[in-house]
Amino acid sequence: MKARNLVAIVLQSYYWPLYFQSVRNTNARDSGINILPLIISNSLGMLCAGSVASRFRHYVPFMWIGPLVLATGGVLYQLVRVDSPRGHWIWFQILSGVGYSSCSQMPILAVQVVLSTSDIPTGLVMVMFFQMLGGALAPRVGQNLFTDVLLRNLSKIDGIDGKAMVAAGARGFREIFPPDLMCVDIHSFDSALRNTFWVALATSALACITNWAMEWRQLPDSKSQPHLDL
Repeated sequence: MKARNLVAIVLQSYYWPLYFQSVRNTNARDSGINILPLIISNSLGMLCAGSVASRFRHYVPFMWIGPLVLATGGVLYQLVRVDSPRGHWIWFQILSGVGYSSCSQMPILAVQVVLSTSDIPTGLVMVMFFQMLGGALAPRVGQNLFTDVLLRNLSKIDGIDGKAMVAAGARGFREIFPPDLMCVDIHSFDSALRNTFWVALATSALACITNWAMEWRQLPDSKSQPHLDL
């Protein structure tokens, strides 16, 4: 479950800068600045979610709501176009960041609640393994889908070498692409990026479904339970 959400957030973190550079023609520095809403909301949301879960001693609601909010952000990403106003993609990123951060650490809490003390280390290792696996596979899957869709879009433009355009990079293609067809090419990049974001939406939606199978359990009271050192 955590791996599915991680796939979604990794794809979004990886391809939002590509959107800014290829579609909005921003440089690497500015594209990094433009993704700050996702990063900041993710960091602050994680702190808030952990604090609230510890206070009320329930983690399952976060595992239900978080992927739903993350999936909602993924749906809204499909509304992003070449000329989308700044307010759109800022709030869409914030929504995704809050959605992921509110549920990202809950599987670790769940492992420590549902497993016996002797099985907790194994459970934590399994959670971290699938987390790393999802984070490693997400860019590969996204890149293959993005490249495939982009090449198909470019193949519809007469006289354009799609492979050369892809090899030129997110901003380099502007130097070799005919100016009179630039608008068509930018829309090709935009379409390919939105198709890649569908993967992020699908994984978070799948997490929404599977998380409803989580058993409702309560965190132990830290004042009455001994602290476990791993």
